Amino acid sequence: MNTAVTYRGVESQRKVKKILDPQDYKKLGDLLKQKRKQANLRQEDLADSEISVSTISNIERGLSNVKLDKIEYLCEKLSVSVEDHLNIFIQDEKAKLEDLERKLFFIETRIDTKKFEFALSDLKSLGVESNHLPKIQAKIHY
Repeated sequence: MNTAVTYRGVESQRKVKKILDPQDYKKLGDLLKQKRKQANLRQEDLADSEISVSTISNIERGLSNVKLDKIEYLCEKLSVSVEDHLNIFIQDEKAKLEDLERKLFFIETRIDTKKFEFALSDLKSLGVESNHLPKIQAKIHY
């Protein structure tokens, strides 16, 4: 595992923040909320001089502006390994990327066989932002 996941130093936090995207914060927040509820604890029960109720709430809601040392502290209180879950998030992202690469290869095949309308339909189904589609359409039709 990357030693960047020690969370204590500023440089470590920057490296971890680059790894995490907003969905990862949300997933981790959901996990921590689930663990807290399984332990029959309220946010107020976990709050102390190191972490406030509002910070716990922000973590559980997946807000990315929370300092990583606070996330780590809450994880420790709930016996959750952040490193294990970071690995899971990274593996999920790799799987999504592999799936996207496979779909894009299939779309390229459609373009190579001059099935432009199918290729465009497939591109739209990928969820590409609409402001990018005119550029893609222009490239497909030329």
